Amino acid sequence: MQNHALIVGLAAGLSAGFLAAYACPLQAGPVSYPSLRQFGGDFTLTAQDGKPFSLHDARGKVVLIYFGFTSCADTCPVALAEVAAAMRKLGTLAEHVQPLFISVDPKRDTQEVLRGYLPHFDSSILGLTGTREQVQAVARKYRAPVYIGKSDETGFYQVDHSSKLYVVNTDGVLVNILSYGTSPARIAEVVRALLSVGSISVVTLADSETQAQASPRAPAALATALVNHDHHGHHSIDRDAGYVRSLHEYRIPDVALVDRDGNPVDLSAELKVDRPLMVNFIFTSCTAICPVLSATFAQVQKKLSVEDEVIRMVSISIDPEQDTPERLKVYAERYHASPRWHFLTGSRTNILKVQQAFDAYRGDKMSHVPLTFLRASPDAPWIRIEGFASAANLLSEYRSVASD
Repeated sequence: MQNHALIVGLAAGLSAGFLAAYACPLQAGPVSYPSLRQFGGDFTLTAQDGKPFSLHDARGKVVLIYFGFTSCADTCPVALAEVAAAMRKLGTLAEHVQPLFISVDPKRDTQEVLRGYLPHFDSSILGLTGTREQVQAVARKYRAPVYIGKSDETGFYQVDHSSKLYVVNTDGVLVNILSYGTSPARIAEVVRALLSVGSISVVTLADSETQAQASPRAPAALATALVNHDHHGHHSIDRDAGYVRSLHEYRIPDVALVDRDGNPVDLSAELKVDRPLMVNFIFTSCTAICPVLSATFAQVQKKLSVEDEVIRMVSISIDPEQDTPERLKVYAERYHASPRWHFLTGSRTNILKVQQAFDAYRGDKMSHVPLTFLRASPDAPWIRIEGFASAANLLSEYRSVASD
């Protein structure tokens, strides 16, 4: 899917646009109240199409609300990717769900920006904006912490926000608050439970999981969808996970690149080492696909055991004009990259050769797609993963090739 003009730069530390805003998510923490009854409620904001949208417009659907902003480089794209994956897992039930992305940075997240940003994740996600006062009033209703700092002389201002997912039932009642990192499978499970009973009245909240009592049953059409929905996971594991897996032989070009420390790197030698490899293509000013890929690599890195020290992770920039070694170093530090995770850039000509070798070239950086490549050894085929595979998916793929 094409990235629209919305994909703006994050600056100097990540790119020039980074001065616009940077996300430092506020964790709402455990809710200390005995129930969620007093939270949430109806609201009206402006949708990405310019029309007013009220929560009651989605009555009869389960609503998933996420507060974030499009310049966020880490938690927001990951959370939206998880919601998108959950929607895929729901199959036909997804038509009874309305995901909402409420921008907490309305100054920069115009309707046009939202229209360009959200389709990268799922076409069903509706972007909402308004005045800063209107947005913060909604956030207060849902006890979603939001903080917008003052601009400094460079135009930079801090944006802090909750990273939780707020779940509203078919009657418009807030019934659950899911922590950041909740798996798509768990999100889908929560949604299915709400749709199966139609209307829920909240009792208590414990450890961010809502205990509820069922009232009226769901409408007949929805009940039919629930009966017909495949709960048994008969689809292939790759399809269910939201990515496509295939095997390929790639001829690595003999080109010279540069690592984040400015050292020359012979790519052919870099990728012909006798150890497992995990490779992706990113650029530091990307605000949709790349943060998800990089956050996933960071999670993989964190979960790897001592025995997995042999694996080499490589991220290759497709924006060499902007992504200098200094910039890659800042980007790598943002994701706490260890020495095993290499970041490479180079000349436009050499980067293009690398992209073409991996069949990853899509015209320009704004048209790139999420791709990850794994290989067990120089003689083994490459596993090509198209789509947003989770850290668990990549680890599973890695374990399978490493054990061969």
